[in-house]
Amino acid sequence: MSQEAEEEEEIVTLHCELSKPGLPVEWKKETQVLSCGEKYLMKQTGCCYELQIFDLRLEDTGSYSCCSDDTISSASLVVNADTNLVVSFHSSASPVIFTKDLESQTADEEDSVTLHCELSKPGVPLEWRKGELGLCPCAKYEIRQTGHLASLVIHDVDPEDAGSYTCDTGAHQSTAQLAVKGMPAE
Repeated sequence: MSQEAEEEEEIVTLHCELSKPGLPVEWKKETQVLSCGEKYLMKQTGCCYELQIFDLRLEDTGSYSCCSDDTISSASLVVNADTNLVVSFHSSASPVIFTKDLESQTADEEDSVTLHCELSKPGVPLEWRKGELGLCPCAKYEIRQTGHLASLVIHDVDPEDAGSYTCDTGAHQSTAQLAVKGMPAE
């Protein structure tokens, strides 16, 4: 075995997880777009995207970004001069998006109706609104959140419940319309 083959090359792998697989992404160092070659290797498996940086050097220190159409996830990489190893790595969280939007529905008067959506991350703080009015859990409204699923149950629907309902994560919103069919006259 040759001396060269015995020396281990220093490599670092940056990971980025997006909400959907197969999204086109661009890796950048500062503002420079990176491409595959001897220095960089880019991989994608499902929702996970990786950038491998080979033969780490001081000049590899900097800010790296994984950019898709509506999301940028970035990390700071610091290479130590003495050991040529990564000293720190900080990543910014990707924003929460809706993987399944609310769907408009029609409900019969006096029935209960459930509006539900799915989010890219579990346990996200949410605000539910009817029009511009924030909703709170009460006898009329039941607000549920289990894992990635969020739902609003509207009990004892009446004509005044018709309108637009929004689930808001702060960064993104999903809105649906509720129509109410009146009871037939007796």
